[in-house]
Parts: sequence; structure tokens; C-alpha cells
Amino acid sequence: MIAAVAIALAGSLPTAYAQPGCGAWEFHLAGIPIDKSEYPTACKANPFCPQNDGDCCPTPGKDGLMLDCCNLYACEGSLHPQCKAENKTGNVCPNKKGVYDPCCSGMAFAANNPTCVKAGKSGMICPDKDGEYDDCCKPQCSYKGQCPGLAGFCCPTAAGVMLGCCGASVAEAELSAAVQSTEVDVPASPTNVLAALVAMGCFVAVGAVAIGRATRRPASTNLSPPLLA
Repeated sequence: MIAAVAIALAGSLPTAYAQPGCGAWEFHLAGIPIDKSEYPTACKANPFCPQNDGDCCPTPGKDGLMLDCCNLYACEGSLHPQCKAENKTGNVCPNKKGVYDPCCSGMAFAANNPTCVKAGKSGMICPDKDGEYDDCCKPQCSYKGQCPGLAGFCCPTAAGVMLGCCGASVAEAELSAAVQSTEVDVPASPTNVLAALVAMGCFVAVGAVAIGRATRRPASTNLSPPLLA
């Protein structure tokens, strides 16, 4: 009986670990936050797990385990909810260079943002499918591009530190809007047109007077003695 179970388990291992370089250890080693959004639990819904009946992700029981073969730790983008929503396919968790796409952590989902959970929000809102951010997403580094090149939480960080980049892009947008609101075009009213014509007339008159004075000056007299032949 034990031998039969051992053979069955051994036969399932190649399927459970069919993606080299993927798994819980790799995610934790790279410091990638684990996605808390909804993933399928059934073994058959996780293509790299043994295609048995029942649940694998997590396994049954109060302290069920999330196996390495679960979609949660997959390299394939289409197996992660956010990556799928963003049409990112192929190995992106990580890619060939070992870089994990932000969608691997599902940071766009409210479940992965404590402030959004506290606000009672749910779904994909950081940003949503139209690229709009909910206000509860402000702690994210990627919120409206406030901290380019950084991932996770910046405003504040998990340690409670508020980085200097926080709110930078938002402030720039507000300043740009304020500048645009002050750039008011002066309407071409009859009064404004008349004032412009008067100013132009004065300029022309001054120029004409200056030219007249120049033309009335007497010719200079040559006082040098004539040259003798």
C-alpha cells in the first residue's frame, strides 16, 4: 500500500513542478508580494498541479498548503488575474531576465492594498481597466506615476516612511491645471480693437515725424579748399 502511494506521488511530481524557476521559494527569494486576490482552488484548474479531483490550492483542511504548482506561483502571465486582465502572456513572473512584472503581485486589486481593504473596496481599482486609480491606492509607488521605477508601497512604505517622490506627479498635474486656468484669452471686443488701432496710429505718426525731420536737415558744407590743378 505504501509503495503504491509512493509511486503515485512520484508520478505526480513532474506535473507539480513542470515550470522550472517558478514556485513559492522563487517568489519569496525575489521579495515579490504574494497576490491575495482570488485564484482557483481545484487541482484541475491549476494546469501545473496533478490533475486529480479535489483541491490543491490550497490543499484541504484548516491549515491547507498552497503548493508550488498553484497558479499563484506560476511563471505564466495568463495564470495571474491581473496579468490576464492586462493581456500579458508568456513567462512574466519572472521573464527571461529574472524580472517580475508588477501584475504578478496583483497590486491593482483592492485585496492587496491595506488602505483599500480598510475602506471596504474590492475588485481591480489600482488602477481599473480604464487606468483610473481609486483614492485608496495613494500609498502605492505606481499611483498616478508618483514614484517612477519603484514598486510596492512608497507613500508611506511598509515601515511608515514617506518618500520624497510622494504626490509629485499629482502636484505637477494640479500646477499645470492652475497655469492653464490663468491663461485667459482677451476677447476681441470693439473697445479692444479701437485701442489697438489708436496705438498703431500713434506709432506710425511718430515714425513719420522722425522721417520728416531727417529730410529737412541742410546739406553739410564742404569747407576744404579746392584742389588746384
